[in-house]
Amino acid sequence: MHLATSSLAAGLGLEVDLSRVAPESPDYAALYSESAGRFLVSVDPADAIRLEELFAGQPLNYFGRVGKDATFKIIRHGRTLLEAPLPTLRVAWERRFGGPGLKPGVFLI
Repeated sequence: MHLATSSLAAGLGLEVDLSRVAPESPDYAALYSESAGRFLVSVDPADAIRLEELFAGQPLNYFGRVGKDATFKIIRHGRTLLEAPLPTLRVAWERRFGGPGLKPGVFLI
């Protein structure tokens, strides 16, 4: 979820491979797991070495790239789990919270 909200907030697409996140668990565990021991860091490629130095001795995995295109893509174990344009995701997100696109009488789960 945090990947999606960050991507929408920045208006930037991304492509990530979640194969290293809970590799033996089902896809939904990798997609929705929010354990306290993990966090996301977005870093300019020019600063990647410095980030590695700061986290020396700690688990650190690069698993994606942010891009200027407006596509949100998640891959896991060689399969595309989700690929959608950001505008489509934004409409779904806003509709969920009563924004544009919500019609009276429609219940969303």
